[in-house]
Amino acid sequence: MERLQLALLGLVIGAAAIWAVRNERLRRASLAAYWQRGCAGRAWRDAFPDASKEDIRQFLYLVVDAFGFGRERALQLAPTDSPLSLYHAAYPDPSVPDALEIETLCRSISKTYGAATLEAVAPGISFGELFARTVVLRSNISLQADRER
Repeated sequence: MERLQLALLGLVIGAAAIWAVRNERLRRASLAAYWQRGCAGRAWRDAFPDASKEDIRQFLYLVVDAFGFGRERALQLAPTDSPLSLYHAAYPDPSVPDALEIETLCRSISKTYGAATLEAVAPGISFGELFARTVVLRSNISLQADRER
């Protein structure tokens, strides 16, 4: 009986390892479209000429932090990319459970920029549109703070 249990345990562990390797290969292949790019800093500066480099980087750091990517990946994301496209690249197999990246991103944006109503990312929104909303939110917060003084 003990041998049968060990054999079954070995089979389960082996199947889990094969499944994990397969999913990681799919994930890396899907994310390669983002990570093989050069720096998208110029695209961000062209899209938002009045925004500081630091504001752009701070926003992109929120994104890569929410997704669990290294900060060196931040400027590989373009303003035309969408959070949901990045999410689907990170999870190409819908049966794989996620780590609540989109929810974490919304929470981080709300905490950083004071957007309490920002609870969901619209399906078609791009990072550029999301950044534009945070800039507007931040300027509204600054104006409100000025009025309260």
